[in-house]
Amino acid sequence: RRPNYFLHYEHEIPYDVRVHSVLDWLQLPYKERPHFITMYFDLTDGVGHWSGPNSPEMDMAISSLDSTLGKLLSGLKEIQMRDSVNIILVSDHGMTEVYFENIINVEEMLEGYQFVSSNNGPAMMISADDYDIEKIYSLLKKNENHYKVYLKKDIPLFYHFSKSPMISEILLVAEMGWAVVTNKDLKWMKPEKYKGNHGYDNHHLDMHGVFVAAGPQFKNDYKTGALNCLDVYSLLCKIFNIIPNNNIDGKLERIEFILYED
Repeated sequence: RRPNYFLHYEHEIPYDVRVHSVLDWLQLPYKERPHFITMYFDLTDGVGHWSGPNSPEMDMAISSLDSTLGKLLSGLKEIQMRDSVNIILVSDHGMTEVYFENIINVEEMLEGYQFVSSNNGPAMMISADDYDIEKIYSLLKKNENHYKVYLKKDIPLFYHFSKSPMISEILLVAEMGWAVVTNKDLKWMKPEKYKGNHGYDNHHLDMHGVFVAAGPQFKNDYKTGALNCLDVYSLLCKIFNIIPNNNIDGKLERIEFILYED
């Protein structure tokens, strides 16, 4: 099902305009009013990449988003809906410091071999002719330092990354704070604009995201440990009294304890 109201994403739309759009929708007649609204703010992602997650610029970005959230809450209060709206604040990943001197140029190690790479930074996939795969893998394994290299059949199960035909024969996974790249990548990567990244092993705390929820459906002043982002879908289905799809990875029982109990 497609949403009743949909705005094509435009990066330059000011955050205040996005907030006002949501508040306008919430003031529509009840039968026309959307009951599930999503918003996206990219500021901390961009600043994290360019300036690093521990930079003064990141502090300013967080402060700016805090102000934007404050305007949303104030707006909900003005239209007398603050106590009837549930707000869930989530991020899809974390961010870690990356230093330009920690970049590993895979192409230098594979000079003389024909291969195709996809992705860069935290991970890279490599495809090549069948007769070169083992040679390329052996060479990468011999030079394995600050990255791990796997043949497709040996990719760790917890990555859930080996069954699709879209996955290449070789996978490289960089250590936290390191990056695997090619000559082509180095043409656009600049030391002053490459200071943070995400996409690393999500067992690392730096890769964990944010989850904050408030509203009539949630417990007040309640803190918990890490949650699984896969469970947010099940949580939303519970709130809306919707039967979730079958064969999903999320589990309601892992997250429903944050809900308010009568």
